[in-house]
Amino acid sequence: MKGWFRPALFLFSTARIETFRRLADEQVVKPLIWRTAFLVIIFVITTTLIAPAQARRGDRITLEPNTTAELTVLLSAVDGLHTGLTKHDDEQIDVLLRDIEVAARKTIAVSVRLKPYERTHLVRNIESIDASVGVARNSGQTDRRERITDIFNTAANLVRVYAVDSRYKIFFCARDKMTWIQTQSVGRYPFPETGERECALRAP
Repeated sequence: MKGWFRPALFLFSTARIETFRRLADEQVVKPLIWRTAFLVIIFVITTTLIAPAQARRGDRITLEPNTTAELTVLLSAVDGLHTGLTKHDDEQIDVLLRDIEVAARKTIAVSVRLKPYERTHLVRNIESIDASVGVARNSGQTDRRERITDIFNTAANLVRVYAVDSRYKIFFCARDKMTWIQTQSVGRYPFPETGERECALRAP
């Protein structure tokens, strides 16, 4: 009895241990591996896509509330000019340019609340917009377009740098390198009469 019982018991115990090991591998180890892989994928997506976008927003300069409010009015006026151009509303272009001029000068006036190092870049850009408006209002069609293009490019730069309303989206045309801002989600080239109606890509 004793001669065959111990080997049989050993084999039975070994088989049970192997069975438990296999079950543990299927029920614990493999799910753990899949769970770990899933967490790694989520981490990669977060660090490569979501985090950089948040960092870009976080890197923008936050101005004091009154200056931000006036800057928002200015950007709204620029957005209005973009809309007027896409609608071929020539009668309103002068009015819209005047709105930008008024908003630009109000923003410069209220920006005295900022610290000098905060104010320098902002004022330089807004003065550029103001100067371009002055030329555009007193120019022929070709010069007017060039100055309006300058206004749009500068406004896009302001949206890139300062923490403003996220409704303002930046678009660009790869053919002529022009950028502009608009609140509509579907990009529209500001000068459709040139045949570039579909040239509008969302900037990152």
